[in-house]
Amino acid sequence: RAAMAAVLRALSAAHRGDVAAARAELRAAEERYGLLADAERAFLGYLGGVALREAGAVTDARETWSVAMEAAPETIGEALARRERSHLPVAGGTDQPAESSPVQSPSD
Repeated sequence: RAAMAAVLRALSAAHRGDVAAARAELRAAEERYGLLADAERAFLGYLGGVALREAGAVTDARETWSVAMEAAPETIGEALARRERSHLPVAGGTDQPAESSPVQSPSD
């Protein structure tokens, strides 16, 4: 629940245009990912990618969705992340500089 709440706060911050707060909330969610099942991590990764995209961090959103897809193939989180990633422009746009990814791959 704490990880989901943090991701929802990240979405809210992104909608307000507060990129720093969105990233901080995603890092807070990530701290709890070790307690989650793979499918839960994938779904929260999908939502985290949405928050990053909304904040203008398209490159980080793409990376986050890729990690979510790897976390739990053939789950709803993976399917949603794949769909969102497929709708991103390949290059260009108003992408903000990437920081270190706010999510880690399951192997990290």
